Amino acid sequence: MNASADGKAIFVGTLEGAFLIYDVTDRENPRLVKQMRFFEQTIPLNHIVTSLDGKIVMVSSRESDRIFICSQQSSENFTILGFVQMDGYILSMAFGLHDGLFHACCVLSNNLMQVARVPTVMQDNRMNPMPNEFTNKKCRKLDRGSNMMISSKLTPKLFVTGEDKYLKEFDIWPQDDFENIDWRKSPIQPNQEYINHSIATTCYDFSLELQKLVTGGKDGLVIVRDPNDIRRMRDYQVYNVVNGGVAAVNVSNKIPFFYVAGNDGSIFIVGIDEDTDYPDEAKKIVLAQDEPIANMKSLELKPVNEMMLFTDIMKEEFEKANA
Repeated sequence: MNASADGKAIFVGTLEGAFLIYDVTDRENPRLVKQMRFFEQTIPLNHIVTSLDGKIVMVSSRESDRIFICSQQSSENFTILGFVQMDGYILSMAFGLHDGLFHACCVLSNNLMQVARVPTVMQDNRMNPMPNEFTNKKCRKLDRGSNMMISSKLTPKLFVTGEDKYLKEFDIWPQDDFENIDWRKSPIQPNQEYINHSIATTCYDFSLELQKLVTGGKDGLVIVRDPNDIRRMRDYQVYNVVNGGVAAVNVSNKIPFFYVAGNDGSIFIVGIDEDTDYPDEAKKIVLAQDEPIANMKSLELKPVNEMMLFTDIMKEEFEKANA
């Protein structure tokens, strides 16, 4: 699950493969405004990442090599812009900014880091993957057991973690084509390695305004770092190992606190600045009368097998445009 940059929409992926969009401008009465599926088979949607500029959202599964890109804006009806096909199943995915362009930064199932440019406007041919002339996919070998990519507009650096429990910093972006990877050579070593969660890192979030990188782990810790100086860190023991540790974390972009959810089903709100006067309740969003999301119809949730497939939506839109 992830939220739009303006806080008006929530994007949800389910274990059965449903992609759901909710209008949450009225926090007490969320409305389902869009539902679809990207795959014919039942596979989970594990990754939903929204860009901080409010333009696009990326969706993928650990059981697929495809990244679907949708508009993040209700004024564009959250339309599908296109998709990118990577060179392995996507274990983890993040946004990165390189040469001023948005890229998908991924850790793949074949122990590769791969980056690819993603579209920010609707493509002419959305039924086929974006050509490499556009995506300019580049790779780098990683250590075995790598499974999480951490990246943000806060820093051009890429961070990877995995089964060896270190947070690894790469200053230089991948530069090799997939066809030129020498699988016999050892991976290039990272520029720096940092102490990380003692069992496994499960989630992370960035705050652009507060300049914070927050990670959660199976050890029950939430670690708050300065992304410009990763060694500066403070940890919070929110959960324990027995209950499965941290499942999800989200750090505020306005006030120094984070939401954290555990595998036991509980949710905590934790302040990270003792001098801050925290509000008693969330601020309500005031919508203009002509707000696009307010004009979208409310939907009844369908069974996943009754939701329209991505390919059927593309065909329907094509037929309407050429009617």
